[in-house]
Amino acid sequence: MTAADRNSARVPLRQDGDDRLQALSGDPLYSAGFLSFADTQLAGRVETHLYARSENEWSAAVLGHEYLDRIPLTFHLPSYLTAVDVDVNADVVGGRWLVLGTPVRFRSGLLGDPGELARLVDDLVDGAREDGFDGVVVPWVENSSADLCDMLADAGFQSAFYDADWYFDTGRHDSVEELIASLPRVPRRNFTNDRKRFEQAAITVREFEVGDESDVIAMHGEFMAAYGHPVPEFADSAFAQFAGMGGGTIEVAVDERGLLLGFVMMLSGAVSGHVLRWGRRQTAVDARIYANLGYHRPLENALRNGVERVWFGKNAHEFKRLRGLTPQPASVWAKALRPAAESRLSIAMKEADAAYRARYERLTGSC
Repeated sequence: MTAADRNSARVPLRQDGDDRLQALSGDPLYSAGFLSFADTQLAGRVETHLYARSENEWSAAVLGHEYLDRIPLTFHLPSYLTAVDVDVNADVVGGRWLVLGTPVRFRSGLLGDPGELARLVDDLVDGAREDGFDGVVVPWVENSSADLCDMLADAGFQSAFYDADWYFDTGRHDSVEELIASLPRVPRRNFTNDRKRFEQAAITVREFEVGDESDVIAMHGEFMAAYGHPVPEFADSAFAQFAGMGGGTIEVAVDERGLLLGFVMMLSGAVSGHVLRWGRRQTAVDARIYANLGYHRPLENALRNGVERVWFGKNAHEFKRLRGLTPQPASVWAKALRPAAESRLSIAMKEADAAYRARYERLTGSC
C-alpha cells in the first residue's frame, strides 16, 4: 500500500489549545498543554507522531513517539524484555520502534471509534514499515479494554503482561476523611498512622512557589540517581513550566525551618488525575513524607476539584495494597515489521509474559 492509497495520514500536532485528543479520551494525559510540556522538556530526545483519518476527521486518532535517546522512565522494548531475564538479543527486535502511547506516564495512544481505529492502525503499520521502523509497540493497554485488545490481536500484535497502575475512586466521597473512613481496617489504620507521623514532625505542605526551583531540581536529580539513572528525566525548566500549566500542580513538603523535604507533581482533568512524579531530599527525616505528599495530598486536591479517579502509577505494590488502592493490570502489545524478527519476538513475548505475571503475583498475591 502506498501513501496515496491510505485513507489516513500523519497530521501535525498543534499545541495552541487543540484538545481534540483529550476530547476523545477524557484524560488530561492527552491534553494540548501536557503534550506541549512533554515535547518541550524532552526536546531533541523524542519525536511525536500523530495520526488521524484525516487532518479534519477525528473519529479516531493515534498518538505515538519515536524515542531518539534513552530517556529515563520511558518505554524501551528491549529493556522491557531483558529486565526479567528473557533470553533475547536486542538486535533481534531492532532498535527503531514506533511507540504508541503518552509520554511520561504510560497510556495507550489509541483513541476513538474501534472500527475507524482498526483501519487507522493498519495504515499506520504500513507507513511505519515504509519509514524503516523495526516494529510498532503499544506499551500500556489495560487488560479490561477488551475491544482494544481484540483490535490489536486482529492486527497481528502480540501481547505480554506488564504491570498494574493503581487508583482510588474519589467521586463518591466528599472528603479525604470520609474516603479513609470507608476503607477496610488495615488501610484505614495505615493512613491514620501516616498522618499522625507527619503532623508530629511539624511538616506542612504548600504549593510550588518562585524560588523553589533549585530545591526541587536537586531532589529530582537525587531521586533519579537513587534509582540508577545517570541523568535526570526532566530539564531544569520543567518544574516551573508544569506548575504554571493548566491542570498541573506541584506541591512541596516543608519542615518547621522552611526547608523543602519533598515534592509531588499531579496532573488533573475534569474526570481523572495522575500523580506523575515525586521526589524527596535523601537526607530528610522520613516522617511518612511519601504517604502524605504522594497520596494524601493528591486525594485532597482531587476531592476539592471534583476529580473522580486518581491514578498513582505502578511499583510500590505492597505500599499501595496496604492503603486500599485498586490495581488495573495492563499489557504490552508489539508487532515486529521485519519477517526475520517476528517469530523471535513471539518467543520473547511469551517468555516475558510468564516472567512478568510471576513477578506481579509475587509482589501482590494475585494476577
